[in-house]
Amino acid sequence: MRASTSALLVSQPTRRPAILTRCTLDSNGAKFDGIGNRFNWWTKEDYKKSEAKAKAVVDQYSKLEYLGQKINGQRTLPENNVDIAGLQVALLREFSLIE
Repeated sequence: MRASTSALLVSQPTRRPAILTRCTLDSNGAKFDGIGNRFNWWTKEDYKKSEAKAKAVVDQYSKLEYLGQKINGQRTLPENNVDIAGLQVALLREFSLIE
């Protein structure tokens, strides 16, 4: 599975992968199917939802400062989304919602 499909594969002690989808990781994943062929499979509604979620993340991170400088939430959006997805996986694992 390609990274641009906006899915994270999580190794489990049982060796069964769990897939966590974070649609706002990047909308480029919407341009490819599961095996990497170029195919736009999102609906207009999917794009609207993704954009709304992305805007919320951009707005939240744009309120933050690091070493005295404001963070550009738009510029850091891809990394912020990956971090959020990682936290989701950790919390799901911690609370045994995934094996």
